[in-house]
Amino acid sequence: MESLKTLPSRSETLTILTVNYHCAMLTASLIESCLRTAGYNLPIIVVDNSPDDPKLEALKKIYPTMSIIQSPRNIGYGAACNLGLDHIESKERNAVVWILNPDARLLPGAIKNIEQLVSANPHTSIFGTRICNFDGQTWFEAGLFNRWLGSFPERSCITDDSQGSTGLIPTTWVSGCSMILNLAAFSSSPRFDPRIFLYYEDVDLCLRLRQQGHPVYVTRSILVEHAISQTTAAQPTLKFRHATFGKLFVLHQHASALALILNLIYFVFWPSLRLLGWPQISGRLQGISDYLHWLNHQIRSKETSHPRPAEYRMH
Repeated sequence: MESLKTLPSRSETLTILTVNYHCAMLTASLIESCLRTAGYNLPIIVVDNSPDDPKLEALKKIYPTMSIIQSPRNIGYGAACNLGLDHIESKERNAVVWILNPDARLLPGAIKNIEQLVSANPHTSIFGTRICNFDGQTWFEAGLFNRWLGSFPERSCITDDSQGSTGLIPTTWVSGCSMILNLAAFSSSPRFDPRIFLYYEDVDLCLRLRQQGHPVYVTRSILVEHAISQTTAAQPTLKFRHATFGKLFVLHQHASALALILNLIYFVFWPSLRLLGWPQISGRLQGISDYLHWLNHQIRSKETSHPRPAEYRMH
């Protein structure tokens, strides 16, 4: 294998996009896996959500095709990805963007696999990959959505009818840990909802794109390995807070009222009944509070923009 510094450049539309938050060493490991798997210096965009992380700037000397987009503060995963997508689109409107978590690694052959899939399916706008953990156990295969219960179950995509030549299998949503957006297939480029700080922004994007007529697919092959929760494990309360708000927000936008009520009840009582510890209880309650605050703001905004007729106003 050639040295990373001497890998040849190649004019490709494929661009890697990731978000750094005080994890420069993880980001470096991701970049190295991408370059070794590609065999050439593909463009890599890193959105830095931690402006005071000096280690990230030092990586530019090691990886010349890496570009850093500086966020003014930690604006969340989806919003940071949007900054990266804005930058990429300004440079190459028809780019293929592979969004990867910084604690992910590409497996051998991953880049070639994705390039072949895009070439064979030029009109496919969004797809994800199957993912395993560092022990080789499957972590994500394909996502479903039950709008009546508000659940997002995963299913096995290895079935008898999955032997098609495309190498892609229809699904409802894919993990934002490894998501490919083919910008050329969109009339209007997709963006994550910035109101979701972390967790479930991938589900929301997939559901919105499906409603707009963009089918979602997942690869038959496992192409990525993931160190699960490597970047969030140090702050469990914030993790549960963001996850709770994210799920409630997505259910509010896409699920039934029954699903929303069931999940609110679950988040209030289940952690306490199972004695799951204060970080989870506190985080869940904070996430519910965030959701109710957002909901109240939505209701007040609608009342302001649509005032009742004068004859119905109280005097």
